[in-house]
Amino acid sequence: MKFYPFELHCHTRHSDGNFTPATLVEAAKAAGLFGISLTDHNAVSGLIETAKEGEKNSLIVLLGTEWTTFYGHLTVYGAANSARDSNAEILSLSGIPSALKIDWRTVNPATIIERAKDVRAAGGCVGLAHPCRPGNPVCTGGYDEWNIKNDIDYGAFTHFEVWSGLSPQKDITNRFALEKYRRLCAAGVRLACLSGRDWHSDEKIGAYAATYLGIDGAPTALKALDSIKNRRTYISVGVRLQAELIGADGRRYFFGDVIPKGKYVFCGSLSEFDRAYTQKYGVAVEKICLRGNTAHYEIELDGGGQFRAEIDTKDEAFLQTEVIGKIEGDRTELLLATPFFTEVR
Repeated sequence: MKFYPFELHCHTRHSDGNFTPATLVEAAKAAGLFGISLTDHNAVSGLIETAKEGEKNSLIVLLGTEWTTFYGHLTVYGAANSARDSNAEILSLSGIPSALKIDWRTVNPATIIERAKDVRAAGGCVGLAHPCRPGNPVCTGGYDEWNIKNDIDYGAFTHFEVWSGLSPQKDITNRFALEKYRRLCAAGVRLACLSGRDWHSDEKIGAYAATYLGIDGAPTALKALDSIKNRRTYISVGVRLQAELIGADGRRYFFGDVIPKGKYVFCGSLSEFDRAYTQKYGVAVEKICLRGNTAHYEIELDGGGQFRAEIDTKDEAFLQTEVIGKIEGDRTELLLATPFFTEVR
């Protein structure tokens, strides 16, 4: 399995962005991304043109939209029902994937769980965007105001946008989002950890994160969608990670997997996203950690970025990988992965 950097929250002039489909694809390529999702507000009108531009420039385009309501925003992703599932195949279809045809005007606190289940039944993904961004009266709908009282009901979604915006380590609302995400994980909710730049224009100020999607074999839009469904994700500002848990029986587990409680070897390697990025934003790795609802493992890296440690999951509902270091002068999380989740006995 290889992890590829994607930006999964983008806007064009088909809603409130400054990008055209062509300039969005151009900016994504310049940023070193492997793919994007176009998520214009309550709109799918830019998808075909963006897919064409992606096809011309060897950039994967995951079809999407952003349900924009008074009660919160949600990113919805779909892909072509095609064996090949290239952007060329997407263009040959007569319509938009059914997961993106659900009417956002029917989404409200009374229906949100049902609509989320409808998206999943149609083969798509749906999750909360910038759930702790200030809402009324600053920006109506920016905050999670779905009035979901039972944490387990969040399991109707597939993903949770833990980071939003540029320089995510500087935004206190992302800290609140991470705290909420970990609370949901501890309650038994299993959601993919995503980042969203909420990209409207090619602003140059601030470090940008990416969501890395774990894909086996040649990447396609359908495989990118499946990686979100299967929670094969991590989010990062400037570092790449390959990691796994190895059980006593030799079985290998990856981010997002549900694992039996027991003892494991946690191993892998870290590398930089890009040397120019590392130098521009002052990225420096300090340590790698595994954080659970009770445990906290600090793991040493060797000179080549390799690591290996023995861990025990017996008292944990989840174990989340995080990389600690510096960027733009801040000591912070450089990387957060979707946790390993433990089986409930």
